[in-house]
Amino acid sequence: MRVPKGVNKELAFEVALFAAGASEIALCHRKPILLTVLLAVTAIIAMAFWRKSHVVCFYLVGAVVGPCGEMICIRSGAWAYANPTFLTIPLWLPLAWGLVTVLIKGIVDTSAKFRTAS
Repeated sequence: MRVPKGVNKELAFEVALFAAGASEIALCHRKPILLTVLLAVTAIIAMAFWRKSHVVCFYLVGAVVGPCGEMICIRSGAWAYANPTFLTIPLWLPLAWGLVTVLIKGIVDTSAKFRTAS
């Protein structure tokens, strides 16, 4: 199987973005302002890498829909956050949902390039 040029770099970048976001959350969840800033910087880096307007749309949809679903679950008593700072959720949560949404899209698109290469 011949992998198209740059696909391995794309996948490595996406894995690195996931690792960065997960590490930021794991290490800074008790500092919501710092975590919000770190996730915003990570999102800006992701947007600069992909440079496509539809990625911004995916990010925004994820940043709105994900937290709305969580707020519904929180209101129903399914779970609660230890440090809610904004409408029953942490301030950084919409940024995390946006990042995860674009990462899922990016990984799916990259894996499709592997499939078409074989």
